[in-house]
Amino acid sequence: QNQNAAAVYQFGVIQENYVWLDGTEVQGLEAADHDSLSTPHRYLLPAVAAGEHVAVYGDYDVDGVTATALLYKFLKSVGAIVDFYIPDRHNEGYGLNIPAINRLIKKGTKLFISVDCGITSVGEVEFAKTMGADFIITDHHTCKDEIPRAVAVINPKRTDTLYGFDGLCGAGVAFKLCLAVAMSLGMESKSVFMEYVDLAAIGTVADVVPLLDENRVITEKGIKALQNTKNQGIKAILSVAGMGNKLP
Repeated sequence: QNQNAAAVYQFGVIQENYVWLDGTEVQGLEAADHDSLSTPHRYLLPAVAAGEHVAVYGDYDVDGVTATALLYKFLKSVGAIVDFYIPDRHNEGYGLNIPAINRLIKKGTKLFISVDCGITSVGEVEFAKTMGADFIITDHHTCKDEIPRAVAVINPKRTDTLYGFDGLCGAGVAFKLCLAVAMSLGMESKSVFMEYVDLAAIGTVADVVPLLDENRVITEKGIKALQNTKNQGIKAILSVAGMGNKLP
């Protein structure tokens, strides 16, 4: 159990509940107290406390948009000065790009958090560093030999991670980062889970990741949450789809 707990926290997650395939809750997974495992918190929380401008840099597909939305909403809820950026599919393409990073830095961004992208963006992260900005990478795509020199790189597919499940989508990774930060702030993890699991579930299903392990639980809990979602964007989509504010 201690080994599992250490692996969970290495990925940037302190996980109390919602682990097993059948959706039953598991209590008591505690984070190992090791400095190298708390890198995202060491940079993100001080940046929020200092009022630094944070930008969530996402992707244009459903996974990227839901990852951007949930992390943006969560950071706003804890008092962050935060913006978001989603590149244009046709004019910019997938992933981080230097012109967009440059524009955001000129607008005041000091800390970028990528969602659903960034794991191969070595040059783009180096550019941001030369301009005085830091990056936290959260991604789920396959890593290359060289990892960007960001202040933190969170990806369950890293070969050097002990995390036991590599099937999360981008929204799932961002969701787990929110839970970890929430718990480090002393927030009640279950309420945070239920607040954002609807978006995490949409990203999970849309990205066609395996519905196993955590993905199965995120999807099961998220579909139930969607029945009575308070998210105005999701309600608007349901309305346009002719489904009112309810799923069938």
